Amino acid sequence: KQKTAYEISACLVGSEMCIRDSPYTGLAVLAGLPLENGLTSAQASVLGLLILFAHSLPIEALICRRAGVRIRATIFVRLILGFVFCVMLHQFLNATNLLSSQATIIIPFSEPSPILLDWVLNQIKTLFIIFIIIVLIVILIEIFKYIGIQRLIELSLKPFLNLIGVGERASTIAVVGVTLGIGFGGGLLIQEVKSGKIKYKDVFGVITLIGMLHSVIEDTGLVSLMGANIFITLLLRCILTLLCVYLILKIFSNYSEDFWKKYLVNENIPKQSYGNIS
Repeated sequence: KQKTAYEISACLVGSEMCIRDSPYTGLAVLAGLPLENGLTSAQASVLGLLILFAHSLPIEALICRRAGVRIRATIFVRLILGFVFCVMLHQFLNATNLLSSQATIIIPFSEPSPILLDWVLNQIKTLFIIFIIIVLIVILIEIFKYIGIQRLIELSLKPFLNLIGVGERASTIAVVGVTLGIGFGGGLLIQEVKSGKIKYKDVFGVITLIGMLHSVIEDTGLVSLMGANIFITLLLRCILTLLCVYLILKIFSNYSEDFWKKYLVNENIPKQSYGNIS
């Protein structure tokens, strides 16, 4: 069933809030929107993938800048390339008619009401339910950590990081960012960058990686609430991210340091990072 232009614009409002703030904010906005026909699994998956690539962009772009990567490079990779990937995915799913069934949306939508008090009570009820769901996700993350899922992710990622050209020092930080978030990974990377122990190309590679693929358990769980397919939001996102980092590092590996300094990295990377670091 085709969605109306109004419903599509309503979804875009939620995704815009995610890009500007966080997935939590976007989901709260989506819960208050009148999506009468709901979403198909394909639509929810494409929207979820875009949210995962580009959420919290203003704040996280500043973190990346502190770590030594230019803001315009971060925006290009996460927003422009993320949008291109999502358009391609949409075209593929639309052409093959895959995931065309109605999405299972767990977000509780609030009923519209002309009475202000009823609307306020519905919003409070919806936000409370979302809060409970978030608490359950956090508890689930802690359980995963306890049973060793996080360690399993670390062991799985490191060979791929070495394969695509991210150095050993940077790959350890990348694993932290992928599992815990760009705040943790970016913070550790900022400290390491200041020490001059990580090559400038590795800095760019790991920032690109954790920018497109971070908090894989928490964020993937959040977009699953809106009916996104976990194969797309987790496995396909991992593949696209690793491929993107590999191609970027491969394409620009032979470019001069001046090119890297002008377009990709900034003055926050010390001079030692441009030398031969083992």
